[in-house]
Amino acid sequence: MKTKNFLKLSRINFWGAAVLLTAIYYLLPTISLAQNTRLWATYYGGSGNDNAYGVATDASGNVYMAGQTDGASGIASGGFQNTFGGAADAFLVKFDAAGNRLWATYYGGTGSDGGYAVTTDASGNVYLGGYTSSTSGIASGGFQNSFGTGDADALDRKSVV
Repeated sequence: MKTKNFLKLSRINFWGAAVLLTAIYYLLPTISLAQNTRLWATYYGGSGNDNAYGVATDASGNVYMAGQTDGASGIASGGFQNTFGGAADAFLVKFDAAGNRLWATYYGGTGSDGGYAVTTDASGNVYLGGYTSSTSGIASGGFQNSFGTGDADALDRKSVV
């Protein structure tokens, strides 16, 4: 019995440590471990509740952050969708290596949408993963271009930047 409890507790502790280490490594502020100096830090939010769930970098040192907002202002600028879509929208923002915002976009329809993962590839593409309960305005040119029959569907978006 004690072994089972210990293993279960160890997994929980390991998961918590992995999340903490991931947050320390990826989330803003960016810190140079060699110099122990903060390179840059920023708040990012608008008029509502704003949460970041994913961060990635590209070969040029740009930083991409994915998340969810229920705020209708202060998030998007120069992006694909510059107006708030609905109850909550996914967002994707690009910062340069110095921490300057280059562009940001909402991504959502009239329902609730969230961006939970972001990654880049060597060709300069950016991929956003998340969920949507919006029944239109999300999919175009992909595998499934209409909303499924559940409460929410997964979303996957590819952008060239």
